[in-house]
Amino acid sequence: MKITVRKGRLFNMEITFETVRDIIVDTLSCDAEAIKPEAKLLEDLEADSLEIVELSMSLQEKLGAGWKKKKIVMS
Repeated sequence: MKITVRKGRLFNMEITFETVRDIIVDTLSCDAEAIKPEAKLLEDLEADSLEIVELSMSLQEKLGAGWKKKKIVMS
């Protein structure tokens, strides 16, 4: 699966599943085989709230993408 991200007129980058998977593996220290597009961070990968924040920061840093400020609610 490939996603093309455009930021302004000068930036164009393909983000592949493998790229995101590698970031998740590095951040959560989990098995690459456990990461599938349908995997859930909490239930399947057993990430805690701090790891989710770290993952968000890592994705922002390595992919140049960010989230709009919104309240994150975990149940």
